[in-house]
Amino acid sequence: MTVLVDDIRPAPVRTSIAAAVDAVRAYAPGFTLSALTVEPGRISVVVEVTASGDRLPRHAGSVDIINAAAVLLAEQSVAVSRRREPRP
Repeated sequence: MTVLVDDIRPAPVRTSIAAAVDAVRAYAPGFTLSALTVEPGRISVVVEVTASGDRLPRHAGSVDIINAAAVLLAEQSVAVSRRREPRP
């Protein structure tokens, strides 16, 4: 993905992207940052997703990350629902 921007500070951009990669990797271990270019006016990010290989072939990383994200959202939804339920 390439994003065109007017004003850019490379260090904070790199830090934010590294944090986002770590956050995604927490639920999709096959997610890796393949390339990151931060230049005046342009940020380019290339990621790769490899499936874990236990239920899906390793080349099906996009399906694996979609499933992992769905599980994460379901877990978060349950946690929110439990906080809202009145306690007896």
